Amino acid sequence: MQGYSQKQCSDYLIGKSVRTNYNNIVYKIHKIDYIHCPMNTFSWTDAGIDRSVSYVEYYEKKYSTKIYDVQQPLLVHHNERTGQDIHLIPE
Repeated sequence: MQGYSQKQCSDYLIGKSVRTNYNNIVYKIHKIDYIHCPMNTFSWTDAGIDRSVSYVEYYEKKYSTKIYDVQQPLLVHHNERTGQDIHLIPE
């Protein structure tokens, strides 16, 4: 939402539901993470090997999806059942 303030974006998106194109799951947005972007890394177990991977690399490998805007903030869904935050790419 280029041209809008962080507050305006948060006010508009928080509480809304989004469906991801790559796995067709609906997630409710709980917050927007303006600190992290798709270039940030997280721990991922691939073929039994734990390693650090960026969101860009993960989406490319797991879903064959290219992320074009590597500076965009991440949407966050909090899974109440597991207690984990799931970071989504707005693009």
